[in-house]
Amino acid sequence: MIFIFRIKVKDIDCPVKVIIKKTNKHIYLRVRDNTIVITSRCNLTLEFINNMVLKHYDAIYKSLTKTSPTLNELHYFGKKYSLDVVLSQSNNVEVLEDRIVIFTKKKE
Repeated sequence: MIFIFRIKVKDIDCPVKVIIKKTNKHIYLRVRDNTIVITSRCNLTLEFINNMVLKHYDAIYKSLTKTSPTLNELHYFGKKYSLDVVLSQSNNVEVLEDRIVIFTKKKE
């Protein structure tokens, strides 16, 4: 059984998806696709869900505001590099100050 609703706690205003499974022994809280997903064995009250979100507010807020890297950047040893792909006669990679240039024969 699945329930979906919106929740507003402090700065968090996002959908919550509660999944009821008979095989679960514990309550699990995850953040996926900007949605709080709670998996549980029994029906949960709205007050319990609010308290759970408040208890884990920092981790939820961090997950919801985390930006994912784009296809044009790479994080390597804690430093962000922009990626440039250049058609060339040979395959080669050059690491510059803040860029990584990939020379390739293929257009893909």
